[in-house]
Amino acid sequence: MRYFSLIALALVVAFACSCNDNPTEDNQPQLQIGTLPPLLNQVPTAHTFRHQFSLVNADSANTYVWQVWAVDQLPSGVFGIDQHGSFEFTPEEADSGLTYGFRVRVLLDHKEQDVQEFSVEATGTEPFVLRLLQSGQPLSPGSRVDVSVVKVSGEIDFGSVQLMFTYDPAVLTPISASLGIAPLECGWEYFTYRIFENGEHCDSQCEAMIVLAAVSDVNNGSSHPECALLQDGSELFRVTFDTSNDSTLECTSTPLQFIWIDCSSNAVHGSRDHFETLTVGSAVMTSEWDGSYPLDQYRIQRFDCDSTYDASLSGWCERYRSNCYATEIVDRIIFWNADVQFMGD
Repeated sequence: MRYFSLIALALVVAFACSCNDNPTEDNQPQLQIGTLPPLLNQVPTAHTFRHQFSLVNADSANTYVWQVWAVDQLPSGVFGIDQHGSFEFTPEEADSGLTYGFRVRVLLDHKEQDVQEFSVEATGTEPFVLRLLQSGQPLSPGSRVDVSVVKVSGEIDFGSVQLMFTYDPAVLTPISASLGIAPLECGWEYFTYRIFENGEHCDSQCEAMIVLAAVSDVNNGSSHPECALLQDGSELFRVTFDTSNDSTLECTSTPLQFIWIDCSSNAVHGSRDHFETLTVGSAVMTSEWDGSYPLDQYRIQRFDCDSTYDASLSGWCERYRSNCYATEIVDRIIFWNADVQFMGD
């Protein structure tokens, strides 16, 4: 009897030891790919879609290998993923209108740990991007600076345009404003600007703003401008500011932000043949945006009804649409905010 008891005890001990040979192996949390993109994404042709994946439950002592391949069909454009899980895809013109599936996986010691799939559609429509841009490098407090409104990409038939953006009057003092070189060379026929401070015309939601307006063709005679379309990279407007000489501004920045107050804010009417078309905003991007896609990371989320965000909230949405008399309203413009950068000694 004692003999069988010893055998039973030995079996129990052996079983217990076998379960604890690798006590942490079965308890290790499973490695997973994190920070997933939406299942379907979009990027204009000739632009780059970027997404940074992460690893959940990763061990810093391990070396992981990322891989990606196209599912079903191979795009003409270049795609790939680096050792840090950063995926990029730049579709070419031949990819326009097509949707490509991609499968991303991560390996450890040549063994697949996790795999994820997503799709990217290459859209043929070039986004129309207007950007506020400081000319030159960061400047010293007390310097003079030019800020341009630049047409980055896309094509719009300019009939008239009105843009407005806010600034901090304690830091920036507007000196002058003018049409940019491109519309001047085209012979645009009308330009004006106005400066508002102390919250005037922006519901006290901003300290100061400047309004820039231009008409390419006043249509009051036989003379007409040579062009209503502008090349990518064209300067639409230029505003010159003096900056405060406050030394505490060194190594800081001050924001310039597009602001909406009514239907005509930051909108483009078509030229004579397309005057009933009003093109308005579809997104507002922070100054940190690098021009890549998707827009979500740097998109200002409180861009309400394509009319307003932060500086003028609630109530404008309905009024914005109801006061528009255009036959067609197109949500297309991406507005790109800026910072004026100051350097240190």
